[in-house]
Amino acid sequence: MKNDYFKNRPSINILPLQTLRNELKGKIVLLGVGNRLRGDDAAGPELIEILKKGLPDIRKEIFLFDGEEVPENYLIPIANLKPNLVIIVDAVDFSSRPGTIKLFPIRQIPQGSFSTHRLSLRFLGSYLEKETQAKIYLLGIQPKSIKLGEKLSLEVKKTLSDLADFFQKNAFKNE
Repeated sequence: MKNDYFKNRPSINILPLQTLRNELKGKIVLLGVGNRLRGDDAAGPELIEILKKGLPDIRKEIFLFDGEEVPENYLIPIANLKPNLVIIVDAVDFSSRPGTIKLFPIRQIPQGSFSTHRLSLRFLGSYLEKETQAKIYLLGIQPKSIKLGEKLSLEVKKTLSDLADFFQKNAFKNE
């Protein structure tokens, strides 16, 4: 796809998605992680919900999991799929503009960092990498607020819309 896909999508950091687009082959798992009651922390589960609603022509090798606050509950089902690629989507504070995305190879994530979830995303990703030999990435979305009782910010909603469009055009097409 031409680079003009990213035109008029200011919330999308071009380099992570260009890198990710090249990885979208074989069996793909998207695992949304986050708490729906804490504002932008719901980014991962919300992306999964958006994608599930718009899947009339989904490829058979795409698997969507809404891990909410307990992504560890999906370790065995994901490992049993033997995917080629696992993308963990979560709100990550990397001190950037709200709605900004970054793509982290799982091995670049320090143990216990980023996540407010019971099991660290590094541990979760490392387990899946060992069990499946898949490439594992954390697709982090910079939150504006993760305060209890808040709704998704407009910035994160825009990013989720752009990400859903990206996955629809690049991963969900029938080949």
